[in-house]
Amino acid sequence: MQPFNYDEYVGSNGFNAYWQDGSGFRHWLVEKKPAQPSGVIRVYIGGDGTPWLLGRYVNDDPTPLNPIALKLMKYDSQQSLYLGRPCYHGLEAACNNSLWTSARYSREVVDSMVSALERYLSANRARSEKDIELVGYSGGGALAMLLASRVDAVTKVVTVAGNLDHFAWTKRLSYLPLHESLNPIEQAPLNGIETVHIIGREDKNILASTVKEFVSRKGGKYIELEGLDHSCCWETAWPSLLKEIDKVE
Repeated sequence: MQPFNYDEYVGSNGFNAYWQDGSGFRHWLVEKKPAQPSGVIRVYIGGDGTPWLLGRYVNDDPTPLNPIALKLMKYDSQQSLYLGRPCYHGLEAACNNSLWTSARYSREVVDSMVSALERYLSANRARSEKDIELVGYSGGGALAMLLASRVDAVTKVVTVAGNLDHFAWTKRLSYLPLHESLNPIEQAPLNGIETVHIIGREDKNILASTVKEFVSRKGGKYIELEGLDHSCCWETAWPSLLKEIDKVE
């Protein structure tokens, strides 16, 4: 698969992209401002991308070749922000490959993402004016759950094909365990924050049964869609799903 042209995509959709410091890392942000602002900022978090090559070799650059979370943001009428992960979209001196392999959901990663988002909200004076909704795709779903309790004004978390129990995931697929990562299934319920967990019935990467088990233990709204797998066809389904997400209060 050819590398995705992020700059071209951002420009063609009228988005604004720039770098924001976190705690120890820089984060690539992409901002979408609607014609009619509302009381919500929806923050999109991308998946794990390509941490490995051929299942054996650590990739030099984990940036997604198919940035589904960024593509979903295109259809959102709310003010939206794509929050890049540490060392994705451009490596820096502080990066080491554990940050997209075993430590991809680590406290270090979460801390820096929280810091970058808080700085964005502070700079835009949005903290006291807007509800924050987090939307995470695949591994970004894990990070959305881990960020939620640490960012003021988060009212809702939406996971899309979310990796909500990475221990079960690595065990089932015989992957190396993510031993330096936090695991959403092990965190306390997000009291006072609405959660929506969406999965494709044909997903062979993240099983619907795993997401359903997570919801049975932690609560939230469960949505299972026929005809969708891990990567297909979320863009087509997203406009209708946004209407369902907006109904959850």
